[in-house]
Amino acid sequence: MLNLTANGNSTVTVAQGRGGQYYLDVHGTFGSGKVTIEISHDGGENFYPITTSIGVDLEVTADYNSVLTIPGSSKVKFILQDATSTPDVDIVLKEI
Repeated sequence: MLNLTANGNSTVTVAQGRGGQYYLDVHGTFGSGKVTIEISHDGGENFYPITTSIGVDLEVTADYNSVLTIPGSSKVKFILQDATSTPDVDIVLKEI
């Protein structure tokens, strides 16, 4: 589990290079901010936003959960931004 308590980011490498389906749960106090999620397929050189539809980046502003399909050997970055009060966001990304 990741815990974000200030504006910034944290990067996670998908376990043992395996891709597949992952349960994502983002919950806590967002401090009026948002969590965006980006993925890298090249070892972390370049990150691209996860989208909900064409041209619409996923931005989490309240408790959220879903199932994501993530390619093997990927890195996933969680970015907390625009928080104006004290955030305390927990993030779970678990292979299912």
